[in-house]
Amino acid sequence: MNEMNRIQLKKILISTNLSGVYDITDWTHEAVKVLLETCASTNQIITLKQNSRYFMPITYPSGPMLEMFIEAIISNAF
Repeated sequence: MNEMNRIQLKKILISTNLSGVYDITDWTHEAVKVLLETCASTNQIITLKQNSRYFMPITYPSGPMLEMFIEAIISNAF
């Protein structure tokens, strides 16, 4: 995902009411990162669905912990 796509995705996410379940099964690491950063900055709680697994972060990690959290979800480490 290039920077222009990242900015566009963030604009779309900010303009919507982020609630409910997001199926991130085929999303890239960067797209999931934009989603979680947007949720964190707007104080919205969502549920992530990866294949048949569900995750509902209560607080969003930042920095290296965010990277590890995303990688664990998309790589089926849980």
